[in-house]
This record gives sequence, C-alpha cells and structure tokens, in this order.
Amino acid sequence: MALGVQAQIFLRKDSVRQIPIIQFAQGGYVGQHLIKPTSTDFTYNNANGYDHGLFIKLISNITKAWSVSIDARTTDKSCYVSLQNDVFSESFDLQITGLQVPLLVSYAFQNSKQQELFMLSAGIAFNRMKFDTKNSHFEAFIPAFSTSAGVDEVRGNEKKYPTYLFSLSKKIKFNKRNSLVIFSEWEYNPEVFVISNLFIRDSPLQPLRYNSEYVAYSIRFGIYITL
Repeated sequence: MALGVQAQIFLRKDSVRQIPIIQFAQGGYVGQHLIKPTSTDFTYNNANGYDHGLFIKLISNITKAWSVSIDARTTDKSCYVSLQNDVFSESFDLQITGLQVPLLVSYAFQNSKQQELFMLSAGIAFNRMKFDTKNSHFEAFIPAFSTSAGVDEVRGNEKKYPTYLFSLSKKIKFNKRNSLVIFSEWEYNPEVFVISNLFIRDSPLQPLRYNSEYVAYSIRFGIYITL
C-alpha cells in the first residue's frame, strides 16, 4: 500500500509515463523554395520553385510538453536562376535533391485541462544535396577567347551544409499513441550560393570574374502520423 501511495505522489499529471516515451512517425510535405540574391550588380529575373519530400521521424517525449525528434527526409527542390549585366546574361533551371536530417526541439502549449493546443519546434538540419541544371542559356556581350559560365560550376555538385528550421503544428489525437499532425515549416539556408562567371578577353589579356550570391528559404505544409 505504501508503494502505491508513493507512486501516486511522484507520478505527476504531466509525466512522460502517461504518454509513449518513444514514438515513430511518417509523413510528407509540399511547399515553395525561394531564392534571394544578395548581390546588387545584376539585373535578375529569378523565379521560385517547388519543395517537396517524404520522411520518417523518431520522437522522444521528455515530458507531456517537451519533446525532441530526428527525421530522415528525402527532399526535392527547384528554382529558376536568371541574371544579366552589361557583360553577359545567363539563365537555367536548378534542381536540388538529396537527404536532410533535422534535429528539432518541440514545446506543446496546453490549456488549463492539460490538453494540447499547438506545438512550436525549432532546430538545425544537416543537408547532403546534389545540384543539377537544365535548360541553360548563356550569352556573352564582349569578345573573349575563354569563358566559364556559372552553370558549369553548379551542375553535378554535391554539397553538405546546415539549415535552420522553425515549425508550428497541431495534433489530432486518435488514441494515446496514434495521432495525425498537421504542420507548417519555415527553413532558412544561410549557405551562400554563388553563380560565378569567368571571362578572359582577347585584348588586352585580362581575366574578369563576376559572382552573384544567393540565400534560400523554404515554406512548407505537411502532415505525419505517429505510430
């Protein structure tokens, strides 16, 4: 009897013992991939693209309010790059595919009855992406015996870089373990994405390099089901 009373004393209502400590989930998302040039020396006609993916998730419920999770995502993004100055113009479609592993910390806001209202999440994602291009067009406006278009340095590249994630989600519970979660997510990529064009002119012998730098964002909407 004493053990039972002691258990009731130390088992708080918000204890993780009342929810699964470990959960798995699977889901997907769709959204928009946005690029923003940070260089002002060009005329731009860029266009944003799509961002979609599938993922599996491992969740560790620390308390009823706090949790941490890690995802394994396959992701596919696109955009259209177009820039021009008085020396050249260049445009191409860019596709970015690969694996993303986000590590997120989440806090669930609750009402007075300890029912979850919504959840905020933030964290960092580790990315390994491959860059491919198509429909490229390049035109030089000055005579040069050697040129290197920016698309040539982008095509086929594989890059590893971090990004930062922020998410707002709402849980629809089926039972103690299984739920449908609807979420919106914002991702910021601080990695400076550079389009670099090199010209070596006939006369005089003079190398000219032009760099256009970008940062990227993603806005996503998705769902997942906890198992």
